[in-house]
Amino acid sequence: CSRAPAAPAPGVILISIDTLRADHLGLHGYARDTSPRLDELARESLVFERAFTTAAWTLPAHMSMLTGLHNHQHGVIGLNAALAPGSLLLAERLQAAGWQTIGLYNKSPIRPEHGFGRGFDVFRSHLGARQAGEHLAELLPKLDRRRPFFLFLHLFDIHNGPLDEAPGPIYDCPPPYDERYLAGARSRLPQVSERELFKGDEIDAAAAEALTALYDGGIRHVDDTLAGWFEDWNARELLDGTLLIVTADHGEALGQRGFAHGHGAPYLEGLRVPLILHHPAGLRAGERETAPVQITDLVPTILDFAGLPRDPRLPGVSLLGSLPAERPLLLLEPRHYDVLIDWPLKRTHLLHGGEDHWFTHDLAADPAELAPLVLDPAEFTRLRDVARERFGLGHPRPVRAQ
Repeated sequence: CSRAPAAPAPGVILISIDTLRADHLGLHGYARDTSPRLDELARESLVFERAFTTAAWTLPAHMSMLTGLHNHQHGVIGLNAALAPGSLLLAERLQAAGWQTIGLYNKSPIRPEHGFGRGFDVFRSHLGARQAGEHLAELLPKLDRRRPFFLFLHLFDIHNGPLDEAPGPIYDCPPPYDERYLAGARSRLPQVSERELFKGDEIDAAAAEALTALYDGGIRHVDDTLAGWFEDWNARELLDGTLLIVTADHGEALGQRGFAHGHGAPYLEGLRVPLILHHPAGLRAGERETAPVQITDLVPTILDFAGLPRDPRLPGVSLLGSLPAERPLLLLEPRHYDVLIDWPLKRTHLLHGGEDHWFTHDLAADPAELAPLVLDPAEFTRLRDVARERFGLGHPRPVRAQ
């Protein structure tokens, strides 16, 4: 007698595309054809219109993404800090439940010395999407599809860099992507090192146009790469029974406010991220969710999908269930800014030039954040502290990175 083959065990693939601005994707209305494959995925998935990071730089944002904790909870907000042994990474939780765990990352601030490698059976760095593809081709065929698996895939190709001492383009996307949206884009940039340009205070319109064209070329390069991987994964039936999540840790400034430096914080270009959730059972496929969510919600979501108990110490909620329409979101980067989003109000404390600035934006009436409203500092401090206490303060302090 024949027996039907057993269904594959569940899987989770979490793709973090470093520095990807949500509003530079077609699925969020961008005019350029930067993301045809992600746009196609979005049409078959649940898309979150108002998804936010916890900080607009790689280290604390990814620690929040992979622990489910806010920055003030995990405390890894500097290069000398590492996650405390008492705080768990998602990979540790899944590994303890019998999952196979693979982490492929660009060696940016995502490094073992900060604690990121804990719980991964394989935790391997790559130099870019091409090498990441080589690692995928080696490792994925070795997965035992009778056992559940978790793949964390971090791509850094859109990020500015390499930020070395030699003059060069701040966004180094490969040909032909560097010329796709603006011929001669590289020649428009000031002839200084990437680091000087990235840290500079001002940038003119021509250079900002070139920056954006090179940045968009990098997005299309990554999108085309993902298209090939998705095709391969479908052919291998790797996506059968697999929850696929595509997101980012933060956005980018792109000279939008007259300066090139930084990742766009504390404004939406730096704090809003794409979030696409493709459920194998087609849960809410093709829908758009407008309730505010945050990357701290990813760990509760994946635990929910995996059938593992919810940890009440985690501040986030599962994105697979109903979401609260009103939920304050907290973004704390103590050296630079604190942001409290209570949609549509976005309250900000910014430390700039050695001075404190407090302001509010009504994101419904002023989505470009061009008309700041007065914010009382005492009121902001009260609301921020209430949110901090509600999200929880009783977590182990970080340890020193080794």
